[in-house]
Amino acid sequence: FDGSAAMAMHPAGAQWVATVPQADGDSSLMAYALRDGRIEQTPVLSGGPRITHVQFSGDGQYLAYLRDAGAGTYSLRVVPAAGATLEPAPICEGRIALAQNAFNADASAILVSVERDGGRPTVEIVSTADGHVAAEFDAAMRGAWDTRSANTILSAPDRKGAMQLWRANPNLPAQREQLTFLDGGTDRTVLVSPDGQWASTFAADTPKPSTVFVRLAQ
Repeated sequence: FDGSAAMAMHPAGAQWVATVPQADGDSSLMAYALRDGRIEQTPVLSGGPRITHVQFSGDGQYLAYLRDAGAGTYSLRVVPAAGATLEPAPICEGRIALAQNAFNADASAILVSVERDGGRPTVEIVSTADGHVAAEFDAAMRGAWDTRSANTILSAPDRKGAMQLWRANPNLPAQREQLTFLDGGTDRTVLVSPDGQWASTFAADTPKPSTVFVRLAQ
């Protein structure tokens, strides 16, 4: 595969998808599966603007991907993993990035980091059905699903401006429970373990790289 290709592995490990670069800079998306010692290929999406990121939903039924829209912006689309004859319309566009494991449990929503006008960051919960914003977490840099509930774990600044981890309920996005209290703050990265027991990030302003773990289970 080309070193610049975007790739994602199916959660069951049964197959993977990868972009196929084209001469004009566009890219298509292909699914691959190893069967009887042979790699089978199945087209997922035809050519279009370059795909920069792709990932499966937790159940492996859907794919989310970002197409380059120019000037540092991207369009987010969701498609059945089996592919589509016609490319779906974008559900979100702009200066956006997808969270790790961005889909929620039933793939009805997806976590998106957005840079608004003036550089204002926010994390949004976006419906995969019609693109409406179900919740917006202002000033948050990155987010991850709390897999034991509908809550989200966010990286966002505290009152001193240091990045910290927080837990937030999408129904009350302005109310947050602070999870870390590091003087130097944390990195913007946030991950949640598959069992929902732990959140992790990196400590900022430390002499050596340091990983921070926060126990989420009560």
